[in-house]
Amino acid sequence: MEVTRGSALRVIVHVGSNCLADAAALAAQAEGLGAAAIAALAPSYFKPAGSTALVNCCAQIAAAAPRTPFYFYDIPVFTGVHVSTPGFLAEARERIPNLAGLKFTNRT
Repeated sequence: MEVTRGSALRVIVHVGSNCLADAAALAAQAEGLGAAAIAALAPSYFKPAGSTALVNCCAQIAAAAPRTPFYFYDIPVFTGVHVSTPGFLAEARERIPNLAGLKFTNRT
């Protein structure tokens, strides 16, 4: 953040982690430092079992930085988490007020 201060560059901080407490702490730190947005992918070790569990994970991370746009990085080939993207978005819209979008890297 220090390197981009005073420039037109905007920083999106990836805060994803297999530990949700760590991801939330990183999200809060990113917001405190003035990041333009935060992003996270699904935990890949203890995988969320469906879209509701994935939304719960993302909601916990996003809530730690409530004034910062949150983006979900959907890349199941890397995480092994396969959920319906439209289903995720429908649920997430209700639970994650700062959801700004997602990066879709999904073959389905």
